[in-house]
Amino acid sequence: MPFFTDEAHAVHTADDVREAFRRASTAQLAWAALPVERRAAMVASFSRLLHAHRNEALDLIQAETGKNRASLHHLIRTTTQN
Repeated sequence: MPFFTDEAHAVHTADDVREAFRRASTAQLAWAALPVERRAAMVASFSRLLHAHRNEALDLIQAETGKNRASLHHLIRTTTQN
């Protein structure tokens, strides 16, 4: 799926933002309750997935931020280092 489209982005209400914060707070509590070894394994798994799908990630980040591709390659490389 291409990330570069002419679609308008949705506008969210204050209630939408409050709900997003509520859900994020709930998720953080669940994350904090996991043993550190499990969290580390999940972060390592995310790193491998990000590296494997880096071109799609680069497309999305570039579309969202307008940053140039070279700086984004550096971002992905440093994010996925072990």
